[in-house]
Amino acid sequence: AGLGNDWIIAQGEMLKQFTEEVMPQYVTKYSFADHFTLPPKAKHQYIVDISIVRFDFASARAYATLNFKVYNPKHDLLLNRTYGAQGNSRTIEMWAVGTFTMSSIIQASVSSAYGDIFHRFMGDLQKLQDNQ
Repeated sequence: AGLGNDWIIAQGEMLKQFTEEVMPQYVTKYSFADHFTLPPKAKHQYIVDISIVRFDFASARAYATLNFKVYNPKHDLLLNRTYGAQGNSRTIEMWAVGTFTMSSIIQASVSSAYGDIFHRFMGDLQKLQDNQ
């Protein structure tokens, strides 16, 4: 244990977990799919494709860049935006608590970065809805 350790971060799985936790706070009906599916009938129907463009964890901080593509049920592209953010630095915690809580420290920084990105994306999605 120590700073010489390598940590494997499954950012795809973390993004999926974060999305499943956060998306229902923004939309009334939400479902996760590994392929394009039509959403249930609603006033605004969107298919959101989220891709990880860049992910890094360095200097006790997560750095993430995600691309969001929003389609209507006919698969017309309505929005294509890339957002980047860095999570809160956890340097003090990493030095103070050591490797035993490293996974929760990493997760907190990743959640901070993803939270910032999702907040900006949902603002753009709201503008898209307002203009339709």
